[in-house]
Amino acid sequence: MILLLQGCESKKTLNKCEIPQTLLNVPSVDLNRSINTQSETALFMLDLYEAYEKCAINLKSIKRLQNGK
Repeated sequence: MILLLQGCESKKTLNKCEIPQTLLNVPSVDLNRSINTQSETALFMLDLYEAYEKCAINLKSIKRLQNGK
């Protein structure tokens, strides 16, 4: 799904509602980093949580657009 979203056009139409590209962007998280300490683990977890929150906010915005609110 991530690959599909990254390859989208500038706007997509979903249920006759235009979705701006900014709402379809998936935040990137460096999954190839080396984690050797608790501090590095904590920073990685924060990065994952931040990316998740951005996706959740974008999803709520898309739902509002679909519902016309």
